[in-house]
Amino acid sequence: MATGMVNHSKHDSRDPLTGLLDGDAALEVLARWQEHVPEGEAAPIHAMLLRLKRFSAVNLEYGETAGDKALVEIAARISAFARVELGPQWLAARLRGGTFLLAARDACSRERWQWLAERLPTLALPLD
Repeated sequence: MATGMVNHSKHDSRDPLTGLLDGDAALEVLARWQEHVPEGEAAPIHAMLLRLKRFSAVNLEYGETAGDKALVEIAARISAFARVELGPQWLAARLRGGTFLLAARDACSRERWQWLAERLPTLALPLD
């Protein structure tokens, strides 16, 4: 499988705004990652749901165009974060609205995953 963001879904359905996988494609990839794990063993998959708080307020205050720009920028930041911090196989998906999924197919200690989660506030830096 290719290094970086997994995009080898049979349907390769993507969120039209951000270009990230959509929820169906992400579930398909996660299921495929689990297929090759011996029975009785846990797949080395780590995942986080990321939700933008008060995102609807951005749309109400500044309009949907500004909200869409914010989603595109956040998606780019999530992807950049994953390229730098996660192993060779990862995925990022926009599930709906301001909710994203970030997952990695890599053995990772709980401490490392916690450390990564604590670095995520860098995604919330002000947008231009």
